[in-house]
Amino acid sequence: MHLCPALARVLCLAALLATALVIPSAARAADIVIANHGFEEGTSSLTGWTQSHGTTGVSPSTERAWRGARSARLTDGSTDAAVGLQSGQVPVTAGKTYAAFAKVYLAAGRADLYLRFWNGATLVHSAYTQVAAPLNQWSDVRVVAAAPAGVTRASVLLYSGVGGTGTSFWDEILFTAQVTDLGVQVENSAPNGTTFGVGPDQDKIYAIYTGTQNDTPQLAVIDADTENAVQRVPIPGATGGWAATTATDGTVYLGTYSNAGVYRHTPGSGTVSLVGEAAGTASFVWCLTPGRDGKVYGGTYDTGAFFKYEPGDSALTPIGSTPIQAGKKYVRSIAYDTAANVTYLGTGTSAALVRFDNTSGAKADLLQSLPARLRAGSMVTTLKLTGGRLFARIDTTLIVLSMSGATPTLEAEITGTSADLSDERDGKVYYAKGSALYAYDIASRTEHAVGVDLGMDPTAFGWVKLAGDADHTLVALGAAANRTRLFKYRPADGVTRSVEVAGTPVLPAAINAIAGGPDGKIYSGAFFTGGMGVHDPMRGDDDDLRADLMHRAGFSQTDSMLNHQGRLYVATYPGAKVYEYDPASPWDFGANPRLLFALAGDHQSRPYALAGAPDGRIFVGTVPDYGRYDGALTIYDPATGSVTVHRNIVPDQSVVSLAYHGGLVYGGTSTRGALGTGDPLAEAAVLFVHDPATGETVPKRLPGAAADATTITDLTVVDGRIWGFAEGYLFVFDPAVGDFVYHAKKFSDVGTEKWRDADLRTVAKDPAHVYGTAGDHLFKITRSTYAVTELIPKTPGLDGLATDDLGNLYYKIVGRLYRYAF
Repeated sequence: MHLCPALARVLCLAALLATALVIPSAARAADIVIANHGFEEGTSSLTGWTQSHGTTGVSPSTERAWRGARSARLTDGSTDAAVGLQSGQVPVTAGKTYAAFAKVYLAAGRADLYLRFWNGATLVHSAYTQVAAPLNQWSDVRVVAAAPAGVTRASVLLYSGVGGTGTSFWDEILFTAQVTDLGVQVENSAPNGTTFGVGPDQDKIYAIYTGTQNDTPQLAVIDADTENAVQRVPIPGATGGWAATTATDGTVYLGTYSNAGVYRHTPGSGTVSLVGEAAGTASFVWCLTPGRDGKVYGGTYDTGAFFKYEPGDSALTPIGSTPIQAGKKYVRSIAYDTAANVTYLGTGTSAALVRFDNTSGAKADLLQSLPARLRAGSMVTTLKLTGGRLFARIDTTLIVLSMSGATPTLEAEITGTSADLSDERDGKVYYAKGSALYAYDIASRTEHAVGVDLGMDPTAFGWVKLAGDADHTLVALGAAANRTRLFKYRPADGVTRSVEVAGTPVLPAAINAIAGGPDGKIYSGAFFTGGMGVHDPMRGDDDDLRADLMHRAGFSQTDSMLNHQGRLYVATYPGAKVYEYDPASPWDFGANPRLLFALAGDHQSRPYALAGAPDGRIFVGTVPDYGRYDGALTIYDPATGSVTVHRNIVPDQSVVSLAYHGGLVYGGTSTRGALGTGDPLAEAAVLFVHDPATGETVPKRLPGAAADATTITDLTVVDGRIWGFAEGYLFVFDPAVGDFVYHAKKFSDVGTEKWRDADLRTVAKDPAHVYGTAGDHLFKITRSTYAVTELIPKTPGLDGLATDDLGNLYYKIVGRLYRYAF
């Protein structure tokens, strides 16, 4: 072993990969870039541009620039001649609409921005915008036009015409189609459900890789010796998977979502086959474990069911009651005792540890005989039966139980552990705290740090006899920076190796939140795997293979972002963590972005809402932790660093939308509790008004038909009023009169099961409208009449809304970012 040291009008309102190892790249970023758009290239800085009108009056300039060091100067001192500077041509499609943007500094007179369409050398059509004010400052100018029939190319013309004079400086000449697919922004190559082979395949590791709901997940077979993925197999019909196990006969089984399926893979076959789906409304197979004679046992969410599969069966067989433990939606972890024919089931929410006798059907919750502090957890997330002990992880606490018959004795409590742990070898069980390796000594009932860093967040541990070695090596598979890593540790001599695995699937990650940043760039935070993509509007290379910039490491799942006073605030799940990022300084995760606070200690998990006040305070709305209804409004004051948590501010409701105006916080709630809860405890969502100065909170039931809505999914301030959406109902609250002044249903297809389904934005260049997404549509609303105009028809997965500094709109469709320019 080679080792080294330590997202018509509004209505009533992947080719499958088997064994190939070609890594798919992110979709091509489709910016149409004007060559030398910022006049920074070439010795004269006018490279790629030609003087189209006149023979003088065009020059590069360092006198002033909007971005960078240079601009293009047009000096027109004659009313008898024109001066023009024209870009190189870019490809366009007849019938489509395009927009050109520029920064202009008008020092005198007037100037024009033209968009010109060509068929070969023939000018077919021109459109323009004239600028005559303001003087002596940088301003934005744009021209929008549809490409006529027969054209194939377009150019941009900076122009001062006959009959006028003027001096102007031009910078950042940008061009775009009205609708542009900007492609995948974040990629994922991190393993989920993982299991190790047995027998002749003991050196193989089997891991599930998950992309977006539009991407087929894959099983990767990784060779622990060569540290490469040697096979990739599609898992059709599934969205992803968390569970994997190896049966006693060497067959690999995979547990998937959203079909709650179990798939079988025979090592070396290059295929997987669906052997059954869990009965009822289950959506996840959360866990699997081997039983006797090739059997496997498993558990589900959200039915909380226990089942088995036996080779030759045509379906999964439910065992016992459903749910297996009353009131529990999760069977989150599982272990099987071969000798006693007993299965241990870790459930939630709240936590229970069920001992199920497969012979008699008797069951008991072992936590009931343990200290009350252990029964307060939300979930038993890990179970491992090894070394004569049952290891159970309750939230983040690992307990060690010695079993005497059916009665457990608590031997140890270990805090801060990661999800998986190894089988016992030489009296020790290994696990991770963060990325540090630890060992539990069964004889002494103590743990110690091994003094080794894994270099990753481990998904699974196994013992492998590597080629050429006489003894087994501890091997872990996991991820760092959204890439698969393999770790090896030989206890006998302490030799280690940590390496990135080659050839693993690279899949798109779903975008969960988007925002325009203080630097004018568009930030995309990923669902599930975490990571962040950064798009520099209309400046990306047109042959990019991925986002302009991708930060793979750092953030976990991003639930919301806020651009406020020069900082980008990023709120992530789990643990409702809030980070501050200064784009003006280098990226250095931990320092910049830096963690401001986390709300796990206040039982908050999903931070869906952010708002900011002029004095710098940040407000956070959260969905609570699993099995709970008590969401919170949290106030962070950067001046003092204080964090004030108003938990259960509206009884038994989550806080999922926020706006700040006139010294007051406006919040939208959801009666839907966290995952793992039952029916709502509250009757309907409310708009609440919170006064941070007094602590007073006043809830207001929505008017008319909207009164029964269960979630207020967005709030924004428009002309001093609070506009919001609640399951398709647009409402407007006027703080000046203290009441609602408008409500109407605009969409009929927005589900009640969501915490978030709408986004509203104002755009400075169009003060007559409010723009929004809801129900898979992009639309605008006339502020004076509330009339709705559809911009993008219903498109499944269309969600989110952000703007850039030019007022363009950005939305997401699952894992892809799109721009709408106007």
